Amino acid sequence: MKTNNIIFYLLLLVIFSCSKNLNDEITIIDDTTLPIDRGQKIFTINIAKNFIIRDKFHVIMSDSVGNLLDSITYFPSKVDKELELYTKKDFTTTTNFSLTFIDDHKAYINNYDFFKSYNIFIYSNLNQQILGKEITLKNRIHSLTGGSIKAPIPFVKNKYILNTSGFGYSAVNSSNTLKGSFTHKFQDDLGSNKLFVKYYDPTSLDVNRIKYALIKGWDDNGYGRITELKESDFSSNGIELKYLTTNKPADTPILSIYGFENENFYEKLSGHNVYGSTLPPLWYGSNRYFYFHPNFFHETVFSLAFNNYSLFDVGLPPQTINVNDNSVTGSFTNNEISFNGLNNYEVGRATMDNYSNNIRIEFIFNGASKKITIPQIPKGIISENAENLINNKSLRFVQIAAENYSTFKNYSEYLQNVFKNSSPFYLTSPKRERVYRSYGYKKFIPIFEFPLYERFR
Repeated sequence: MKTNNIIFYLLLLVIFSCSKNLNDEITIIDDTTLPIDRGQKIFTINIAKNFIIRDKFHVIMSDSVGNLLDSITYFPSKVDKELELYTKKDFTTTTNFSLTFIDDHKAYINNYDFFKSYNIFIYSNLNQQILGKEITLKNRIHSLTGGSIKAPIPFVKNKYILNTSGFGYSAVNSSNTLKGSFTHKFQDDLGSNKLFVKYYDPTSLDVNRIKYALIKGWDDNGYGRITELKESDFSSNGIELKYLTTNKPADTPILSIYGFENENFYEKLSGHNVYGSTLPPLWYGSNRYFYFHPNFFHETVFSLAFNNYSLFDVGLPPQTINVNDNSVTGSFTNNEISFNGLNNYEVGRATMDNYSNNIRIEFIFNGASKKITIPQIPKGIISENAENLINNKSLRFVQIAAENYSTFKNYSEYLQNVFKNSSPFYLTSPKRERVYRSYGYKKFIPIFEFPLYERFR
């Protein structure tokens, strides 16, 4: 018995000694630290700090037939980031791909309840020969703090209109009280702390009945300064009566004019809505229209939209506008959008949505394209419901447009001057014409100038 015990303990000693020696020589590796082979890096997206300040932002790279190459999610960051995209597939400088950008928002109904909202932008017909291997998404202008506007306006006359709107603020007359909201502080101070308020008779040609006020809406601590507006706050100084004539009598064009206080706001598309309304004709059925303009902004841009045509330019509308009779057509079947654009119109656009589920998709592509593929959304990026709705094509075909830029010769120049550096298009091509067709809507729905938060017809 003693001999057996001695043998047992000797075996334990040998095992322990061997284990000790083995552990001295072996480094235990956690397989989660091993590098993942993602293939070759093919594209980088440089994102400025505070590009988003809440929620999430997704990027999906797909091949020319809509299959996934790579995807990545960006979260709010106070430092600049580089999002790198890879693939194991064959890829050259002429390989076509698409980039899908998804603004993934929570829209709060109150402090507790919210619904998900998705604004999706899909750029097709891309390759490294056009873009190189990177693009830059500059910082957006975010409203950081704000409040409500509630100011009595007892002087408002019958049939007069008093309202105010611009980047980060909006208010209307409700029972002789100006009610709305404002932004006190913008990211990097890229927004105005003033309100542009309009008070006018919409039927009059008398400049003295058209008045404006550009007033500071709040103090440096964010407290509202507008407790009451008086008629003496408004002035007709600098108001100009303008006319324009078109070749489309009885049409009802929509004119929007945006005013910028300085060059920095102009370059960031942070302005005041100086004019935004259907243009009144001089008489019923006339093709001559009038509007008023306050001539005191550093710079202005305008958008003038007709039934199937719109014109955007820097400055003010020309006195005579010839609306062309061109047309575009398109359709949506299975996984493709069919598009019949126009010669020399460099860029094509299409809008689809699922309104009840807060999904809106904007497609931007080569204006010479005939077919545009809808990329697949990979699993786990957005909600399962939204993913299924998009991938199963439970979407409504809303509108299409062909765009002609005054200084761009082709889609490549648009991508290089606008998309690659996320710059407002009018900085390099002041004039843009759109020919469009709406499906189910009487008027063309304004389109966001991604990645900026402003949109135009």
